[in-house]
Parts: sequence; C-alpha cells; structure tokens
Amino acid sequence: MKNLIIAIIPFTLSFILFSFHANAQETVDITGQVKDDQTKENLPYCKVVALNATDSIVRGGITDEDGYFRLPLQPGQYRVVVSAYGYDNDTIQTGPFGEGKFLGVSKLKASVLEIGDVEVTASSRIDLLEK
Repeated sequence: MKNLIIAIIPFTLSFILFSFHANAQETVDITGQVKDDQTKENLPYCKVVALNATDSIVRGGITDEDGYFRLPLQPGQYRVVVSAYGYDNDTIQTGPFGEGKFLGVSKLKASVLEIGDVEVTASSRIDLLEK
C-alpha cells in the first residue's frame, strides 16, 4: 500500500502542474509609436485601445513621453484605436499574430473644427458697494 501511495503522488503532482500550464495563456506585446502627421513630433499621452472582433475593449493604455506604447495581449486578431485630443483617431487592424509585433508609427492628423461667427460683448459697468 505504501508503494502505491509513493507511486501516485508524483503522478498526481505532475497532472496538477500540467493542467495549470495548459490553462495558462501566454501574453505577447503589441508595440507601436504615435507621431504628429505634420510636425513628425512624438505624441505623448495618447490613448491606445485594443478591441476584439465584437468591438469590446480588451486592453488599453497610453503612450509614454516619446510616443511609444505597449499592450500585453493574448495571441489573436485585434483592432487598435489610437486617439488624442485635437487629433483624428487612427485605427490599425493587427491581423492574427502569435508573437510580439511592432505595429509601426501611427501618424495622427490634427482635427480641424470649424465654427460659425463669434460675437464678443463687453461692459464697462462698475458696481461700487458702500458700507
């Protein structure tokens, strides 16, 4: 009986460790850089979001001071949307991947907002309060 228990323990431990390894999903890094389309300057603190096939957010982040971003994702296919205040969004379709991938440089174009006439009015009225 003691020999049977000694034989079962290594088998049980290897089965448990193998099942944990089989269920663990490795992540890979998707990286890229964001620049201004006109000035070619790096754009820091841009929002970067990875969306799955149903347009659900899987992972998000921001670019660093040099405009670089890194998103750890499960291998697969994603749509990466890069956005910044004052710029039009840029969308990158990744295609299926199984290892880390550099998406390249995303160049954001400045957003132009047109408004109608603006009327500015002023008053020179001074109110004095007495005690």
